Amino acid sequence: MQFVSATCNRAPQTNDVAYNLAGGEIVAFGAHNSVALAKVRCGSGEGAEIIATLHGHTGLVSCVRFLRRNNSGNNKTNTLPVEVALVSASADTSLRIWKPYISTPIRNAKSKQKKKPTNTAATEWRCSAVLTGHSAPVSALAVAHARVFPTSTSDLIISAATDATVRIWRRSPSSNHSTFEDHVECIQILPTGPRYSLSAALSFLPNSNVPILFLAGCDNLISVYLSNDKNLQFSKILALQGHTDWIRDLEVATFTKLNTDVSSTNFGYSEGDLMLASASQDKYVRLWKVSESGPDSTKNLSSDSDGRTVILKGGSTEFNDAIEMLETLVGEDGEGGIQLSTKAHIIEVAVGDVKRKYTIMFDALLIGHEDWVHSVAWAPPVVKNNVYIQKLELVSASADKCVTVWKPDSGHVWTVDSRLGEVGGNSFGFYGARFGFNSKWILAHGYHGALQIWESLGVQDGQEVWDARVGLSGHYMAVEDIAWNETGDFLISTSLDQTSRLWGEWKRNGKSTWHEIARPQIHGYDLHCLAMIHKYGFVSGADEKIIRVFEASRTFLESLKNISGIEETGEVLDRLPVGAAVPALGLSNKAILSGAPLDTNAELVFTPLAPETVQRPPFEQYLMQHTLWPEVNKLYGHGYELISIAASHNGKFVASSSKAAISEHAVVRVWSTETWKEAHKPLTSHSLTVTGIEFSHDDTHLLTCGRDRMWSLFKLDDEDNTYKPLVNNVSHGRIIWGCSWSHDDKYFATGSRDKTIKVWRLSAATSSPNCALEIKAESSVTAISFAPWSHNPSSMQYVIAAGHEGGRILFHIFSENSDNGSLVLAVGSGSCITAENCPGGTIKRLAWRPKINGGKVGSRVVAAASEDHSVRIYTI
Repeated sequence: MQFVSATCNRAPQTNDVAYNLAGGEIVAFGAHNSVALAKVRCGSGEGAEIIATLHGHTGLVSCVRFLRRNNSGNNKTNTLPVEVALVSASADTSLRIWKPYISTPIRNAKSKQKKKPTNTAATEWRCSAVLTGHSAPVSALAVAHARVFPTSTSDLIISAATDATVRIWRRSPSSNHSTFEDHVECIQILPTGPRYSLSAALSFLPNSNVPILFLAGCDNLISVYLSNDKNLQFSKILALQGHTDWIRDLEVATFTKLNTDVSSTNFGYSEGDLMLASASQDKYVRLWKVSESGPDSTKNLSSDSDGRTVILKGGSTEFNDAIEMLETLVGEDGEGGIQLSTKAHIIEVAVGDVKRKYTIMFDALLIGHEDWVHSVAWAPPVVKNNVYIQKLELVSASADKCVTVWKPDSGHVWTVDSRLGEVGGNSFGFYGARFGFNSKWILAHGYHGALQIWESLGVQDGQEVWDARVGLSGHYMAVEDIAWNETGDFLISTSLDQTSRLWGEWKRNGKSTWHEIARPQIHGYDLHCLAMIHKYGFVSGADEKIIRVFEASRTFLESLKNISGIEETGEVLDRLPVGAAVPALGLSNKAILSGAPLDTNAELVFTPLAPETVQRPPFEQYLMQHTLWPEVNKLYGHGYELISIAASHNGKFVASSSKAAISEHAVVRVWSTETWKEAHKPLTSHSLTVTGIEFSHDDTHLLTCGRDRMWSLFKLDDEDNTYKPLVNNVSHGRIIWGCSWSHDDKYFATGSRDKTIKVWRLSAATSSPNCALEIKAESSVTAISFAPWSHNPSSMQYVIAAGHEGGRILFHIFSENSDNGSLVLAVGSGSCITAENCPGGTIKRLAWRPKINGGKVGSRVVAAASEDHSVRIYTI
């Protein structure tokens, strides 16, 4: 697999970062019904790249968390925990545990060994256990976050679902190295009804092995559960009040006295205290403290009439003054729903044979966001000079389009240290954000799923400076169609997310990687089909029933030169508009011409908010606002939603079809690209929706297939330059999803829901093509494409790529029998792309890359569009 594009699902807990894997940090995130693994290379400015996708879930992945343990099975406090497995939860009600099939070397914080590991990053992860039991989608997932883990033989996993239950799972990896599977059992079910939990956090009480569980969600409360030492049964001990709206995320960390690289300040904490952060839809982040009660820790505490503990006056004057001021300003249940409770809770816990007292109390209120706060995360711990350090840094993500970094000042007041995010565009804010290793970078995902990365450049003039890096982008709904431009320089995809996106190679320093480099179309209707009409132009069809025609802008071509090294002549550049813009209340991308008079074109004056050309793949904010292609025409004629569209290889014709329930609407309209009007009367043959249209390579024939189980063939009449019906055939038992021509136009193939591929021979001797080969499949064939080259030119072997309903991609090779001309499948036919590299949903379209460099270099590259929101490129 050469490239895969995938985006993060819309949920706060759908990504996590593994800090302690060799070969760099690995980001795991839910991508539709799969889990994607991406490698981040921020130090070199390379950004991120997806290295694997894990399939198994049948519903949207809602939560992803790495399982951590003590390094090398010890419980020393001067080493970092290591990631041993990955847990994912889904709307299909199940959880899955994934492990590297080949063990990944671990970066030991104490090790001084200079020998490089032989396996720098395991890219093959396999499922070791499937956890079932919930009866509704899983909404929250938690694994232990701690400085020291009490055991190296088992792990606790917490899952909460919308069935109003929380399940406690115990994972025990097999001690037999020949067995890959884990043993996981559900040891307890906690009812939370009638409301359900949206977030969870798990840790251990300070200086003990007693698990403590925090649950929060629709009741605006943080429920605290403690487990006994014997059978790990949790029981609820109290609920923390404060938030006035749903609580979307919880994160816990362990305080260390040395909390920065150079300074040691206690900030009112003691070594080993737990710091709990909560993010809520009330626009606030709250911090809570769990500490062990010492001899002097309860002198300012007393019980109220409800049995709760309250802070008594008698502390420092500054503290009392601050409390009085806050109570005066907002009161106990202040205006706007803010609650600044000063209540604390003392609990008595049996730790072994000793009873200890712990205090749980509200610590700080972080005010700065202007909309729902979806997620909050602590900076990861680090080890420096053999000392474990938990930095006091938080990152939060909000619907106000901001990712905010929080740090405390010397007075223990948490303030905004940095604010990252987006300005303008249709972004709808962020759903989640996490720090990278040593807090050197931040990863965030938003409403549209793009993963954005910012790297720290250090502190300048007392302020930490962050710089954007190349992130991960892609469609966030099913990808319906893809097409290469005629020279194979780039690929365009279109999706139900109402965008058309352009993918190209980023060539630099002898390396080449694929990225989204433009977003030519941002529409208001679901897009279904597209076709390239020339090297820098395409047509697309959507639910709005109109075909729109686009051509590249000068800004795009200049950027393409910088990114991919593809250069066009000055003559081509001069005739193109500078860019495109959408007027207020408009739907069309209007072309912006350089030097347009201000008085006649005032509303479309091209005033770029960013550099006109880019030197590297653009970031999400730039893609949303500055990479549109001008719309040059609109074609009207269809009465229902567009389904399929194709362009002739000579660029003279465009053929299109729409949704149809009767033969009157099941027509194919052929358009002339010279006049952008219908070239002749609509072609009639089908009685239901035409699902596929393909021109032969010499453009003398037009092939269609449809929902009526029939394919139809039309031939170009040289006299009046129109296509006329030649023959049709009801050959399949179910809908025909796709059709394709061989590179020499001797054969065409059809793929159907009846699990067959049929190859038809076109012969001048007979008026009707005959079925020369039938290939049986295990599942419905949803996409089909002939390779544009012969697999073995000496024996004229043909290759067909077939996409299936479950996401499999198979390659069928056949050749002509020299004795009788029959078609024979070759040895190795039916080989498929490995399951972990295939998409996790139905294949909607396959497209082979044309020969590049003027045909001097053959290209064995095929692209796939899938219902799992991904675009993938394979080298065969």
